Amino acid sequence: MRKIITSLIAILVVTNLEAQQRTPKLVVCITVDQLRGDYIEYFYNTFGERGFKRLMNEGLVYNNIKFEFSDIDQASAFATLFTGSNPCFHGVTGSKYYDFENDKEVSILYDKDYIGNYTRENYSPKKMFSSTIGDELKIASKGRSDVYAIAPDAESAILSAGHAANGAFWMDDMNGKWATTTYYKGLPWYVDRYNNGVESLSARLEQMVWTPTLSLDKYNAFPYVLDDIPFKYTFNEKTNDCFPK
Repeated sequence: MRKIITSLIAILVVTNLEAQQRTPKLVVCITVDQLRGDYIEYFYNTFGERGFKRLMNEGLVYNNIKFEFSDIDQASAFATLFTGSNPCFHGVTGSKYYDFENDKEVSILYDKDYIGNYTRENYSPKKMFSSTIGDELKIASKGRSDVYAIAPDAESAILSAGHAANGAFWMDDMNGKWATTTYYKGLPWYVDRYNNGVESLSARLEQMVWTPTLSLDKYNAFPYVLDDIPFKYTFNEKTNDCFPK
């Protein structure tokens, strides 16, 4: 099970004093997995003015945050971050659990009562017992708020969205489409259009090349990076497991 180090959660709200006295109309929670906190400082000068720099300069930064439990993985970390409680309360102790009835290990999200859209998986957030920040927002607004979660994988999307969200979307590992579960009612028309159009990941994959944004000499925080070995990765849909993150 891969180890997750979540180094950043940013809640973007209007920061001036007058705005703080009003209820914000938009709250955005951003979680970056496996990004070492010191990298944000190391590469500070390579960032644009409206991204990490703005968060560090105008936001509230906590430098020493620790989980209060061991054996952290992606599922337990996301459930903890978005519910504010520990696994003994929210129930998500890991990405998988052992199903003694069927004698096999299954995903913590598995729920036979719901099918997937653009995925073969049967998922729901029902095994998470605590409410997320999105759930609390729904309660506070008496259901009028819109809550969505978008992530590379199902665990990140569903466990951050919670129970009452309007939708949770992730990239399916098998087809590269934006997927969701019928637990969340309705599939927006624009998701269908994107998945079946020329802009979809599967349609563009073979034309995509992953290279650093800047030249390697700009990334001087990496002492082991050599200019004569440039990084470049070409995607190929015919390659096995080309879509998993």
